[in-house]
Amino acid sequence: MVTPGGSCPDAAAALDAHNAYRARHRAPPLSWNSELAESSEAWALDLASKQGCRTVHSTDYTFGENLYAMKRFPKPIDGSCKTVVGDWYNEVLSFNFSTPRLFADNAGKGMGHFTQLVWRATTSVGCGTALVDFPVAFPSGTVRTGGCKVVVCRYLPPGNMPTESAFALNVLPPVRV
Repeated sequence: MVTPGGSCPDAAAALDAHNAYRARHRAPPLSWNSELAESSEAWALDLASKQGCRTVHSTDYTFGENLYAMKRFPKPIDGSCKTVVGDWYNEVLSFNFSTPRLFADNAGKGMGHFTQLVWRATTSVGCGTALVDFPVAFPSGTVRTGGCKVVVCRYLPPGNMPTESAFALNVLPPVRV
């Protein structure tokens, strides 16, 4: 059940998306963590308003963290989190499940969002989003007020432990449907 906390207007749908993708990899469903959602919202706002709409990970390694940022004109009006979960999951398309070295052979391929999302040992998630005005420069040199959208999801316990055994236990190949 999704309880208050965080700023995703579609928190229940974002949780459902996480759990649908996890089920494809035989990972148990996550529960919603309102404390993680609130801290995700605060970090999303910081990234959007103080850090130039960049994806900079927190230095708190007690939780896992997936980040998304978009700058555009006109300003994004959709504060949803669910669609971003799908973007993170799509990293699966480049993941090599057939190698005996899941971590080493997939490292550096930009798949950390996917692996955190399906990490079997993770039990809870909380997400937050921020939408702020942001200057957008055009090739002509014109600058207009557009916007920045940042989505942060945090996970407990954290995933992406960088060992072969951890990846073998926690990132399973998709089930054939």
